[in-house]
Amino acid sequence: MRFLIVVLVCAVCVPVLPGQSCASVNANPARTDWFVDVAATNPSATGTKSDPFPTIGSAFSIADDNDRVFVAPGIYDPAAGETYPYQWGANAALSQLNIELIGTAGAASTIVDGGGTFSGFGIMRFRLLAAGAKVRGFTFRGYNGTLGAIRLGSISANFEAYDVEISHCVFEGSIGSGVATFGASAGLKIHDNVFVNNFDNGIWCSDITANVNPCAGVVSGGEVYNNTFVGNGNGIRLQGGTWAVFNNVIVNSNVNGIFDFGLAGFPAATSNYTLGNNCVFGNTTDYGGGLVAGANSISVDPMFVNPGLNDFHLMPGSPCIDAGTSPLPSYVASDMDHDPRQLAGSSGVQAPDMGADEVNDVSHVATSASLGFPVVSYDVIGPPGDLVQRGYSLGQGNLLLAEGNLLVDLASLTIIDSAPVPIPASGTLILPISLVGLPPSIIGTPFYSQAIVFGASGGRLTNAWTTIICP
Repeated sequence: MRFLIVVLVCAVCVPVLPGQSCASVNANPARTDWFVDVAATNPSATGTKSDPFPTIGSAFSIADDNDRVFVAPGIYDPAAGETYPYQWGANAALSQLNIELIGTAGAASTIVDGGGTFSGFGIMRFRLLAAGAKVRGFTFRGYNGTLGAIRLGSISANFEAYDVEISHCVFEGSIGSGVATFGASAGLKIHDNVFVNNFDNGIWCSDITANVNPCAGVVSGGEVYNNTFVGNGNGIRLQGGTWAVFNNVIVNSNVNGIFDFGLAGFPAATSNYTLGNNCVFGNTTDYGGGLVAGANSISVDPMFVNPGLNDFHLMPGSPCIDAGTSPLPSYVASDMDHDPRQLAGSSGVQAPDMGADEVNDVSHVATSASLGFPVVSYDVIGPPGDLVQRGYSLGQGNLLLAEGNLLVDLASLTIIDSAPVPIPASGTLILPISLVGLPPSIIGTPFYSQAIVFGASGGRLTNAWTTIICP
């Protein structure tokens, strides 16, 4: 069963203090949306949708707490006016808590090229006053420094990184690491990314200092879930802190798949690593520094579709399908293509896949589409059968129903249980669905929909479509 997917075109709170919960940075939801388009030509642009900034740097210099920066497709590099590094949360006069950077067309089309940047600060760095930052939908390349294209944490006070989430990105061809968390860090979330051909590490995960954690209840280090690593020096380098490393696929590393670098020179540092359900294959050494695989890990070919062309989707029959650990953290809700995680699918198994790709019944195929209020239209392609729209969600939580897995934000869940709509013998159905009553908060967020499809083999829950609705 295949569904044709439509991708539709498209502030201030107080700094967090020691002992506060990171959630408190959301106390004041006021924010401004900024827009960036490398094709823009107005050097005095105001950053609105109709008058976008031509560079990410223009938004960097003005974005405040809770603001969102929507970046249009294109190549952003020094030749286009970018000046790296951008150190988010470095200016005490401009707190940048909960900043969101969103590549509106995804990583394949939104390229942040360092242009050979050699700075140890990376292309982008997230510091103390950028707690709660989220980055998704970019390719980062062209970084030639010793740490990461994205740098998190430091051994110096006020440079710590807390509660930063990096997802749905591609990190390729860096001389250093794709992401480096060298120094103090806590509550980091790195998931559903692809790391390919980075000379040093895909991710350098560390927490080697005793810097004060300003986020009460947030554990040092972080979580690394459902990433794909191909051809890096080390896939994942661990060095101090508490790290959960699950559901990753790490292949063809030139040194180690997953590696414990040790804590020499940092006597106050401690380490607590929990590994499981990872697939390692073809690395010079799969596990280095005394690490062991962890429960339910495998060492077999993950069966990528076409690794020579950097297509790291899983082929049907891959041993990584339904082999991930469950339940997932609530924020690990969609794969690199924004297909929902942990679908029942044709196997009937409610478990996530390993790696950045979730194999399911969904196919992202370009098609004619319209976005308008009150109606959005989308095409459905599949064998004849009955389609029942079951529910849709604007959030990223998981709820297991008797019929299967549903991604929901319980505060905004809308259940639709209409009469079945038959998919005709031609296999093509154009189906409208009303958007009346949906809150403004849908702007810029993934919009997931699932449905029950009835065919000759009976009914099963599947994903109907995934849409990112942009302003």
